[in-house]
Amino acid sequence: MRYRSCLTILLLVACHEGSGPAPSSTGSRDVVKQTVSELRHSPRLRIQIRLPDAAAASAGDLKLRRAIEEKIEHDRVGTIVEESTGFGYIDFTVEAENSVIAIPKLKAIIREAGLADRTAVEVKQ
Repeated sequence: MRYRSCLTILLLVACHEGSGPAPSSTGSRDVVKQTVSELRHSPRLRIQIRLPDAAAASAGDLKLRRAIEEKIEHDRVGTIVEESTGFGYIDFTVEAENSVIAIPKLKAIIREAGLADRTAVEVKQ
């Protein structure tokens, strides 16, 4: 659907450029670059794991997060693009091709790690 919309925009720009008195190649290029950039945008999913206590993440917590991240990338669910920690949580962001397909796979990986009851998965805006 998004691809069809972007192609429609490109066609409208091309038709518009041909009908005006003096074509503006710079304006056309900017629209094309923006459209291609939007096509490349993949959804980002934030996974936040609450720690058992409100303390900072331990070395074991970070090792567990890294193991989950490696599993996500190994299974080609998505690519890890951000990671952070805070008091009482660890989190990371996955860029995926399709969030509808990726979310159930992420939840399955989290469930296998025994963390389903304290993990939230959300689409980042």
